[in-house]
Amino acid sequence: MNYASMIQKLINHHQFTEPLLKKELFTIGERQNLRQDTNLIYEKQFIKWFVILLNGQVRVWQGNQEREITLYYLQPFETCAYSVVAIQKQYQSLVNAKISSKRATLLKLPIYKVEEWQQYPSWHKFINTTLIDKYEVLLKNIQALVLMNIEEQLIVTLQNFAKKKRS
Repeated sequence: MNYASMIQKLINHHQFTEPLLKKELFTIGERQNLRQDTNLIYEKQFIKWFVILLNGQVRVWQGNQEREITLYYLQPFETCAYSVVAIQKQYQSLVNAKISSKRATLLKLPIYKVEEWQQYPSWHKFINTTLIDKYEVLLKNIQALVLMNIEEQLIVTLQNFAKKKRS
């Protein structure tokens, strides 16, 4: 699929309606094609670009040298909730992210556009939906880790693994 059609699918998916926003998504954004295991950001790095995944999958996690915890996966037309917050608060990333599919295509946008585009209702809805959706995923994951017994955790883990393999 060519880049222009990927941007159009993004616009359609999020129902971006404002003509100037749509135009700028085509003209200001940069395409980046990456391979599996390419790191996008490390904890404590400043975010230089606002990234929307156009295809592929990205794993977002926290960890240290001994352990890691996957917070969530980004699917096509999603962005990282942590990057939204870090950009708005102008602080370093709290998470790591890397490509988890064989290949991925990103739309990279200048970070100043995140705030500038808040004037557009459809962009504002996209940002809020991103934050709410990822917050819900985190709550669900915390519930699975803390409140379920080990057998229930294993079933959920295996179901999620099967879903991931099908996508």
